Amino acid sequence: MVYVFLGSIKKFSNAAYYDKVYQGLPDVRKKKADSHRQIMDKARSVGVWRLFEEGKKALHIKDDDGLVYNFSHSGEYALVAIAKPSEIDEKKLLLGCDLEVIRPDIPEKSEDESDDKDLNEFIPSNVIFEDKVKEDKRKYLKMAKRFFTANEVEIMMTPSERKKQKAMFYRFWTLKESFMKATKQGMALDIQSFEIDFKEKEHCFKSPYLKVQPKDWTDKFYYREFKVEDLAIAICANVDLEGKNCKFKYIEF
Repeated sequence: MVYVFLGSIKKFSNAAYYDKVYQGLPDVRKKKADSHRQIMDKARSVGVWRLFEEGKKALHIKDDDGLVYNFSHSGEYALVAIAKPSEIDEKKLLLGCDLEVIRPDIPEKSEDESDDKDLNEFIPSNVIFEDKVKEDKRKYLKMAKRFFTANEVEIMMTPSERKKQKAMFYRFWTLKESFMKATKQGMALDIQSFEIDFKEKEHCFKSPYLKVQPKDWTDKFYYREFKVEDLAIAICANVDLEGKNCKFKYIEF
């Protein structure tokens, strides 16, 4: 069983509330929060840990030993995926999650680099993306062509509406990154060494799966997506995530 917890971390940008929660953190998380300079980055670091603690409380977990979990955050939201080894068979559990805020489109007449700035911030810090938007206003398409496979780009561009194309971009990104996090390789894993497709393509794209896997990863991986307002959420694990095998809960701070 995999449990997924989502929460808003906006409250943690308040200095008084942040300091109160910060004092109760373990030293390793304090050090992580202190490594950030921006207020929202600190808030995300502290907020996602608090969400983790609230998730464990909801599951009546007191000890982290043997617990498998993964964190993600984007914008004003944090995401935590937790699995109890006692509820999983003996195979070594691999678990990853990713969350991205689907940033709103900018009307064509006012589309400028402000849209691109959002997407530049979205790119992982260890990925060098030098191209600024000049000739192609659709920055998400340029990013997809660089990071996705040709088939993934083709699927992403299937919808005729730009808004739906952009939503597909974020879906692909969270699906790909959740797998990369499950392998614990992160961005060290070649993002084009694996390919995602959908079992159901009629009218809408459902049931994502790994059509092509990196040669060093032979386990069968499964996906589960959640759509909450303007968020793209993907969970990836080497255990079945369908139905009751993966439960979702929103936690209010």
